[in-house]
Amino acid sequence: MQNGNGGSKYNYSGRNYNGGDYVNIAGFRIKPLFFYIGIGAILLIVMAFLINLVNTSIAMHFGLVSGALLLLANLRELLGYTYGQHNSTALLNCLIGGGLVCAWLSQTVSVLFWVPAVALVAIAFPLVLGRTSVYTTYVQAARTAVSGVRRAVGR
Repeated sequence: MQNGNGGSKYNYSGRNYNGGDYVNIAGFRIKPLFFYIGIGAILLIVMAFLINLVNTSIAMHFGLVSGALLLLANLRELLGYTYGQHNSTALLNCLIGGGLVCAWLSQTVSVLFWVPAVALVAIAFPLVLGRTSVYTTYVQAARTAVSGVRRAVGR
């Protein structure tokens, strides 16, 4: 019986004040300080995950815009009839731009777009090492492929 002198270890709310307040979670008694620290850690992990998700999305959209700009800026020069060192740079930029656009498509449409993205960047890599000779080889391969398609179609 409680006489108001604090003789009982329980007050009217039923909490034990001899060992401090506890929070019961799945049958475990946890001090509120540790509970709030755990909640804070979980919130930090969730926030880091969401920021990473948004950051990845922004990076992929930036890659799309960069790739589109590379394609638009260099496609006209690549399709022009001027020959020389600039065409190899234009081809390199178009390949990288196409790879960036395909990487964006892989995030938004289908994972299968990673295959052409990686292929385009792999084809662009030798252009960095030896522009003139590799560019000539690529142009010859493209001409051979186009003439083969023309013969197959019957033109």
